[in-house]
Amino acid sequence: MIKPKRFKQRSYEERVTYEQRCVDVLSDLCKVGMDWVLDSQGQPLKLRRGDLIPQAKGWHDIVRRSLIPTSNNSEVTINRAIMIHCIMKGGEINVGEIIAKNIIDTSENVKQDSWLGYPSTILRLCGDAGVHLEEFEETDIVFVGKPITKNRLEYVITVQLERQPLAKRKKRKGERQEEEHEEIEEASTLNMNQLQAALEGISGQYSQIQRSQEKQAQQHRDLWQLMDQQREVQAQWMNQQRECQAHRMELQQEQYTKMYEAINNSTAEYERSMNKVIQEQVQLRKEQAHQRELLHRMEARQDALQRDYNENRMFKEARHRDRIDYDICTQEKLSYICGTLPVLNPKIQTFNEAHKVLEEQEIARVQFNAQRLKDKMVMKKEYNGARIRAKRFEDMSILARKQRKHVANFGVFVDNAKKLERSKRGSSRALPGRE
Repeated sequence: MIKPKRFKQRSYEERVTYEQRCVDVLSDLCKVGMDWVLDSQGQPLKLRRGDLIPQAKGWHDIVRRSLIPTSNNSEVTINRAIMIHCIMKGGEINVGEIIAKNIIDTSENVKQDSWLGYPSTILRLCGDAGVHLEEFEETDIVFVGKPITKNRLEYVITVQLERQPLAKRKKRKGERQEEEHEEIEEASTLNMNQLQAALEGISGQYSQIQRSQEKQAQQHRDLWQLMDQQREVQAQWMNQQRECQAHRMELQQEQYTKMYEAINNSTAEYERSMNKVIQEQVQLRKEQAHQRELLHRMEARQDALQRDYNENRMFKEARHRDRIDYDICTQEKLSYICGTLPVLNPKIQTFNEAHKVLEEQEIARVQFNAQRLKDKMVMKKEYNGARIRAKRFEDMSILARKQRKHVANFGVFVDNAKKLERSKRGSSRALPGRE
């Protein structure tokens, strides 16, 4: 079974017949400050096309040409305004019923100088009904205009927005005259584009039309023969359809009787099933409430764990930084003590003498630690832990390089101090000889 679509607004037929809701139509379709054109009794009669917003103007062109045809482009009747509002805001529109009703009204109240709406639909219906239009065979019955596409609507809306005045007009009469001038200019622009496209198409199609005229004549003759055959088949089909409909009505009457009896018998069972469904829904709501409570507890616990984790991580980072600073200061003190010992005791080697040995020992220790770390990573397959340990090892290597750099700088400082002391001793020995 196909589920019917739910619309946001009431249908077009209901609003036209019972509730037109002119206030909503005016506020949704027109610009701010615009109002209805009232009749002699003070009731809303129509809108001006110039008062519509650009989106409503685009839908008005489609409604005016295809759904409720009219040659008046400057005014929007209340029925067309309600249809545009249903299209934009979501209201059900029975397009087939509207077109059929308008075609019937046109056939009953047609005028010689009036425009004929739905020309293509009427032509198709005449062809299906077998109406011969021999006097119009050599003429263009329907003028094929430029189609309403997305690009064309965007172009028209852009032109209309550019043509809007920057200041408000003082009188409504001036607005009406300017709107009519704008509509005439827009129509002339679109007609010139259509004429240009038609001229370009005619120059390329003229030679093809001459070659296809003979084929079209033969196709017309074959088409008339085929239409005669189709009429005969259609008459036979209509007779069969009448018989089938009579038989179907009898079957439907029997089915309705059986369905009525089945519905009466299943009423009690339906009530029992509905009570059972209601009880299940109540139980389901209780379970859902319990689940929501559990989810809230889990979220609160997760937030508490996350806060504890963040505090612990910050504490560990601060402790690690303090430890690094302490190690650096301790290493600098030890380096200072080791650098001053050769000055106090010449038998102790200087930093430059022992630097190479210390560097080789440090490199060997780093290589040994790296190899041992790689072996542990391969054996235990702890890739995540390996990344953290590799980062720590890199930090230790950087710290060791900084320490070696400090030791080297201190060795240079000690050498400079020794040279300065030697120069002072030499100068003190040279002074008595000069005297």
